[in-house]
Amino acid sequence: MNLSLLFLFGIVFFSSLIGSLQLGPVNGAVIKAALHSRSQALWIAFGGVLPEAIYSGIAYYILSFLHLSPFQSYSLQLIGASVITLIGVGFVYQASSNHEHVHLHPLARKAGVFYGFMYGIGNMQLIVFWLSVLGYSSTAVHIGHHQLAQVSTIMLASTLGAFATLCIFTFLVTHNKERILKYIAPHYINMGIGALLVCLGLYQLVMLLW
Repeated sequence: MNLSLLFLFGIVFFSSLIGSLQLGPVNGAVIKAALHSRSQALWIAFGGVLPEAIYSGIAYYILSFLHLSPFQSYSLQLIGASVITLIGVGFVYQASSNHEHVHLHPLARKAGVFYGFMYGIGNMQLIVFWLSVLGYSSTAVHIGHHQLAQVSTIMLASTLGAFATLCIFTFLVTHNKERILKYIAPHYINMGIGALLVCLGLYQLVMLLW
């Protein structure tokens, strides 16, 4: 890996690491799952970061060959905010209709990859995020040269950065699970995560539509 690719990897990795700190459908689902099972949380995390590779790759090719119009960028943000709001509503509904502690079965743990992927793929705002990151990166690394090497580096770094953040969330929740559950019932935690997602989604919708 030459210095330009190493520099690109660093920018993308840390952008993904920091960007994944914001509460969203994937890390909300990971936090929720970590209260019950570390392995379930990691399966969801694994599935949830796969769209990072897809969307960062799409953003790379848009930046290299196409031009995303303001309307298209606006539409992607609008869809992403709507999806976040709907997932939040789903979290709240699930928490309010099921107050019992749910034990996760092996099949559910394997299905975590699918659930994580579906949570992540709905967040089309990631394309806009990666267009911004790669646009900044293009001031130091010429986007479009060594295309296969560059897009592979970007897709790998975006996935690893997001996964590192989700592993940190999983570690913090599982190591403080007893303390958390001692004071807050699981369904209240799930409801709180859902409410935050709804607020985040509605805030973004208001800012976009205002």
